[in-house]
Amino acid sequence: MQAARLLIGLGMAALLCPGSAGAASTKEIFQGYGLLGAWAVDCSMPASRTNPRVVYRLTDDRVQREASIEPGSIFELSTAASTAEASPTELVVTWNTTDGDVTNRIILEDGKMQVRESTRHDGLKLAANGRQAHDGSPTPRLRRCDLGPSASAKSSSSSRGTRAAIPDASARSAVRATAIRAGPL
Repeated sequence: MQAARLLIGLGMAALLCPGSAGAASTKEIFQGYGLLGAWAVDCSMPASRTNPRVVYRLTDDRVQREASIEPGSIFELSTAASTAEASPTELVVTWNTTDGDVTNRIILEDGKMQVRESTRHDGLKLAANGRQAHDGSPTPRLRRCDLGPSASAKSSSSSRGTRAAIPDASARSAVRATAIRAGPL
Protein backbone atom coordinates (compact mmCIF):
# COMPACT_ATOMS: atom_id res chain seq x y z
CA MET A 1 0.00 0.00 0.00
CA GLN A 2 2.82 2.40 0.87
CA ALA A 3 4.58 1.56 -2.40
CA ALA A 4 1.40 2.39 -4.33
CA ARG A 5 1.10 5.75 -2.53
CA LEU A 6 4.74 6.51 -3.25
CA LEU A 7 4.27 5.71 -6.97
CA ILE A 8 1.13 7.85 -7.14
CA GLY A 9 2.92 10.69 -5.33
CA LEU A 10 5.90 10.50 -7.66
CA GLY A 11 3.59 10.41 -10.68
CA MET A 12 1.71 13.51 -9.49
CA ALA A 13 4.98 15.31 -8.76
CA ALA A 14 6.19 14.53 -12.27
CA LEU A 15 2.98 15.97 -13.73
CA LEU A 16 2.94 19.09 -11.56
CA CYS A 17 6.64 19.96 -11.64
CA PRO A 18 8.03 20.88 -15.04
CA GLY A 19 11.19 18.98 -15.75
CA SER A 20 13.77 18.79 -18.46
CA ALA A 21 12.68 15.35 -19.68
CA GLY A 22 9.91 16.71 -21.94
CA ALA A 23 11.33 20.19 -22.48
CA ALA A 24 12.58 20.99 -25.95
CA SER A 25 16.14 22.22 -26.34
CA THR A 26 16.97 25.65 -27.77
CA LYS A 27 18.16 23.93 -30.95
CA GLU A 28 14.86 22.01 -31.28
CA ILE A 29 12.79 25.14 -30.69
CA PHE A 30 14.72 27.25 -33.23
CA GLN A 31 14.56 24.43 -35.79
CA GLY A 32 10.88 23.71 -35.07
CA TYR A 33 9.89 27.34 -35.62
CA GLY A 34 12.14 27.69 -38.69
CA LEU A 35 14.13 30.53 -37.10
CA LEU A 36 17.63 29.56 -38.23
CA GLY A 37 18.90 31.86 -40.97
CA ALA A 38 19.02 35.59 -41.74
CA TRP A 39 16.34 38.10 -40.69
CA ALA A 40 15.91 41.83 -41.47
CA VAL A 41 13.25 44.51 -41.84
CA ASP A 42 14.05 44.76 -45.57
CA CYS A 43 16.19 41.91 -46.88
CA SER A 44 16.98 43.75 -50.12
CA MET A 45 18.76 46.56 -48.24
CA PRO A 46 22.09 46.48 -46.36
CA ALA A 47 22.18 46.32 -42.57
CA SER A 48 21.68 49.66 -40.81
CA ARG A 49 20.28 51.03 -37.55
CA THR A 50 16.82 51.13 -39.15
CA ASN A 51 17.35 47.79 -40.92
CA PRO A 52 19.17 45.51 -38.48
CA ARG A 53 20.19 42.11 -39.84
CA VAL A 54 20.17 39.16 -37.45
CA VAL A 55 21.51 35.71 -38.30
CA TYR A 56 20.67 32.67 -36.17
CA ARG A 57 22.91 29.63 -36.77
CA LEU A 58 23.90 26.38 -35.09
CA THR A 59 27.43 26.08 -33.75
CA ASP A 60 28.32 22.88 -31.92
CA ASP A 61 24.64 22.15 -31.19
CA ARG A 62 24.12 25.64 -29.76
CA VAL A 63 22.25 28.56 -31.29
CA GLN A 64 24.38 31.61 -32.04
CA ARG A 65 22.99 35.07 -32.86
CA GLU A 66 24.92 37.57 -34.96
CA ALA A 67 23.43 41.08 -35.17
CA SER A 68 24.60 43.76 -37.61
CA ILE A 69 23.58 47.41 -37.86
CA GLU A 70 25.99 48.36 -40.63
CA PRO A 71 27.26 46.43 -43.67
CA GLY A 72 30.17 44.08 -43.03
CA SER A 73 30.33 44.72 -39.29
CA ILE A 74 29.04 42.58 -36.42
CA PHE A 75 27.36 44.68 -33.73
CA GLU A 76 26.81 41.77 -31.34
CA LEU A 77 27.63 38.07 -31.25
CA SER A 78 25.88 35.98 -28.59
CA THR A 79 24.86 32.43 -27.75
CA ALA A 80 21.47 31.26 -26.51
CA ALA A 81 21.65 30.13 -22.87
CA SER A 82 17.99 29.06 -22.71
CA THR A 83 14.79 29.17 -24.73
CA ALA A 84 11.20 28.56 -23.66
CA GLU A 85 7.95 28.49 -25.57
CA ALA A 86 5.60 30.81 -23.66
CA SER A 87 2.83 30.20 -26.23
CA PRO A 88 2.60 29.06 -29.87
CA THR A 89 3.51 32.60 -30.96
CA GLU A 90 5.86 33.67 -28.17
CA LEU A 91 9.37 32.63 -27.19
CA VAL A 92 11.56 33.73 -24.29
CA VAL A 93 15.29 33.54 -25.09
CA THR A 94 18.17 34.36 -22.78
CA TRP A 95 21.36 35.30 -24.65
CA ASN A 96 24.91 35.21 -23.27
CA THR A 97 26.50 38.45 -24.52
CA THR A 98 29.85 40.08 -23.84
CA ASP A 99 28.04 42.53 -21.52
CA GLY A 100 26.16 39.82 -19.57
CA ASP A 101 22.90 37.98 -20.14
CA VAL A 102 19.98 39.59 -21.98
CA THR A 103 16.50 38.04 -21.97
CA ASN A 104 14.15 38.70 -24.90
CA ARG A 105 10.45 37.98 -25.23
CA ILE A 106 9.91 37.47 -28.97
CA ILE A 107 6.53 37.53 -30.70
CA LEU A 108 6.21 35.45 -33.89
CA GLU A 109 3.26 36.39 -36.07
CA ASP A 110 2.25 37.15 -39.63
CA GLY A 111 5.56 35.74 -40.93
CA LYS A 112 7.64 38.16 -38.84
CA MET A 113 9.40 38.26 -35.49
CA GLN A 114 9.59 41.16 -33.07
CA VAL A 115 11.28 41.62 -29.70
CA ARG A 116 8.51 42.83 -27.40
CA GLU A 117 10.47 42.90 -24.14
CA SER A 118 14.20 42.97 -23.46
CA THR A 119 15.96 43.10 -20.10
CA ARG A 120 19.64 42.97 -19.21
CA HIS A 121 20.94 40.77 -16.37
CA ASP A 122 21.10 43.84 -14.10
CA GLY A 123 17.39 44.62 -14.64
CA LEU A 124 17.88 47.45 -17.13
CA LYS A 125 15.02 47.42 -19.66
CA LEU A 126 16.18 47.68 -23.26
CA ALA A 127 12.67 47.33 -24.71
CA ALA A 128 9.14 47.22 -23.33
CA ASN A 129 5.80 46.68 -25.07
CA GLY A 130 7.52 46.50 -28.46
CA ARG A 131 9.27 49.85 -28.02
CA GLN A 132 12.96 50.71 -27.57
CA ALA A 133 13.61 51.98 -24.04
CA HIS A 134 16.12 54.65 -25.14
CA ASP A 135 13.82 56.56 -27.52
CA GLY A 136 10.36 54.93 -27.53
CA SER A 137 10.62 53.88 -31.19
CA PRO A 138 9.08 50.52 -32.16
CA THR A 139 11.36 47.50 -32.06
CA PRO A 140 11.91 46.26 -35.62
CA ARG A 141 9.65 43.59 -37.09
CA LEU A 142 12.04 41.27 -38.90
CA ARG A 143 11.19 38.88 -41.72
CA ARG A 144 13.11 35.83 -42.87
CA CYS A 145 15.52 36.75 -45.66
CA ASP A 146 16.65 33.39 -46.95
CA LEU A 147 13.35 31.52 -46.92
CA GLY A 148 12.79 30.12 -50.39
CA PRO A 149 9.98 27.74 -51.47
CA SER A 150 11.92 24.59 -50.50
CA ALA A 151 13.00 25.98 -47.12
CA SER A 152 9.42 27.03 -46.38
CA ALA A 153 8.17 23.48 -46.84
CA LYS A 154 10.96 22.07 -44.65
CA SER A 155 10.36 24.47 -41.78
CA SER A 156 6.62 23.85 -41.58
CA SER A 157 6.98 20.71 -39.47
CA SER A 158 8.78 19.84 -36.27
CA SER A 159 9.46 16.79 -34.15
CA ARG A 160 6.51 17.73 -31.93
CA GLY A 161 3.98 17.91 -34.76
CA THR A 162 3.14 20.09 -37.73
CA ARG A 163 2.89 23.85 -37.36
CA ALA A 164 3.58 26.92 -39.42
CA ALA A 165 7.18 28.09 -39.08
CA ILE A 166 5.86 31.39 -37.76
CA PRO A 167 2.14 31.36 -36.96
CA ASP A 168 -0.06 33.86 -38.74
CA ALA A 169 -2.78 35.87 -37.04
CA SER A 170 -5.33 33.04 -37.33
CA ALA A 171 -3.05 30.68 -35.40
CA ARG A 172 -2.50 32.96 -32.39
CA SER A 173 -3.21 31.52 -29.01
CA ALA A 174 -5.03 33.36 -26.26
CA VAL A 175 -2.50 31.93 -23.83
CA ARG A 176 0.18 34.45 -22.89
CA ALA A 177 2.96 34.22 -20.38
CA THR A 178 2.88 36.86 -17.68
CA ALA A 179 5.65 38.62 -15.81
CA ILE A 180 8.37 37.61 -18.27
CA ARG A 181 11.60 39.53 -18.08
CA ALA A 182 12.98 40.04 -21.57
CA GLY A 183 15.67 42.21 -24.42
CA PRO A 184 16.03 43.52 -28.21
CA LEU A 185 17.42 41.80 -31.28
